[in-house]
Amino acid sequence: MANNITNRLPRQKLNVFLICLIASFMAWSVSKLSETHTDVTSYALNFTSVPDSLILNEVSRSQLTLRLRASGFQFLRMNFSQQTLGINLREVRKGASGYYLPRQALLTQIQQQLPGNMELLEVDADTLYVDFRQLHTKKVAVVADVTLGLGQNHLLEGGLQLSPDSITLSGPDIEIDTIEQVYTQPLVLNNLTEDFSVVTTLKQPQNQGQISYSKTTVEVSGKVFRFSEMILDVPVEVVNLPEGTQIKTFPAVIPVLCKARIAQLKDLVASDFRVVADYGSLPQGQSVLQLQLAQKPDAVHTAQLLVDGVEFILKRE
Repeated sequence: MANNITNRLPRQKLNVFLICLIASFMAWSVSKLSETHTDVTSYALNFTSVPDSLILNEVSRSQLTLRLRASGFQFLRMNFSQQTLGINLREVRKGASGYYLPRQALLTQIQQQLPGNMELLEVDADTLYVDFRQLHTKKVAVVADVTLGLGQNHLLEGGLQLSPDSITLSGPDIEIDTIEQVYTQPLVLNNLTEDFSVVTTLKQPQNQGQISYSKTTVEVSGKVFRFSEMILDVPVEVVNLPEGTQIKTFPAVIPVLCKARIAQLKDLVASDFRVVADYGSLPQGQSVLQLQLAQKPDAVHTAQLLVDGVEFILKRE
């Protein structure tokens, strides 16, 4: 029992010593961290507020090294995060050799971003030089890369509608001058039986450089209707006949297949259409006149000649 007590006493003294040592070290550390120190720290630069008519091309420095006076606690906190400074480029000046941010403007911006009790002593750059490119704009058309699959007996009325149907490109003239139109991302719509509206993104090349788009999405829409069919017999009209001649075609009337809404088909008559044969364009030695549908009502979506040529007899008066 006596031996156990004897062995335990040195261990207790050691534990007390260690506790006192740790407490002393912590007190010393707090005292040191509370003191003011001078040290250097690197800051990455983040450039903002580029003038509207210019594009930032290159800067002389991407980071700055600052000599600071602050408490040890502040320097300790700075070691746990990346240090970044925002540089407002609206304060740049234009000199004989280009644009620059004066030293005093640079120092003022830096000091304003430091904590109030941190003092800026020195910066490793007198002046920040900036290279800008002139910003140009160009309006280009938007082209829909859309594959439509219409339902049975359905048609698209009036074509695809894009909103917006054009956008404005901004960037260096050498980059935007070669672009005449922009395309949507490929879009496939199947079995359409009713009106539709889809928002899709514009296709932007990966190597587009410094080009920016006024819009990056467009709305693609269309009107779909169910159609019916009707066949009308339309007389053949021959034009450019030689003077003093008459002509008779075989057949004299041509079937025209019309596709439209039922309500619109009901009001159609043969005189709404013109089927024309141009005698003046007849190749020498040919005996068949080619036909052309020269007129159809706007209400008819499609009209198709079921016969594309007629034979004829020419008579002199």
